[in-house]
Amino acid sequence: VHMGTAKITARDTVEVTAADGKLTTLQAKNIIVATGASAAVPGAWKIDGEKVVTYTEAILQDKLPKSVIIIGSGAIGVEFATVWNSYGVEVTLVEMLPRLVPLEDEEASAELTKAFKKRGIKALTGHKVEAVEATETGVKVVVSSEGKETTLEAEQALVAIGFRPNSKGLGLEEIGVQINERGFVEIDERM
Repeated sequence: VHMGTAKITARDTVEVTAADGKLTTLQAKNIIVATGASAAVPGAWKIDGEKVVTYTEAILQDKLPKSVIIIGSGAIGVEFATVWNSYGVEVTLVEMLPRLVPLEDEEASAELTKAFKKRGIKALTGHKVEAVEATETGVKVVVSSEGKETTLEAEQALVAIGFRPNSKGLGLEEIGVQINERGFVEIDERM
């Protein structure tokens, strides 16, 4: 294990810079890029870690919000909705697409929608988030649907709209690795 910041400098070479500035050069026949991902957040939305959070801050916080607006109903969004609801938090899910867990089977989405309704989890599907703003008492989230805007208020907002790969600054483009417009490494059928 080499602790530090890595940069791929050739097809078979990784340079690791340690915290003290010491440079170590590693060579290998194959290099696996497994740098993970970070929460995707539109630039206009400010994550403050207290009122507007991503999954990271939500997991690490030591108190429950009284009410929360979850933006995005993929796996992360519905998981937090389920957990928080079971602890008595008032939950509102906002999903831009027409159904919950839109990347999953329609049948799963329909059953989840029924279960959430029974549990009192409010789900606004087909609603686009126009703005997220921290206020003195919590958050305001402006949503629109069919040309009509509505302002939702809660103690906290969880942004759970997806992930961006941690691919910047690794030197991938410089050695010819193709990166798509979303930052993902382009792969073939053999990965």
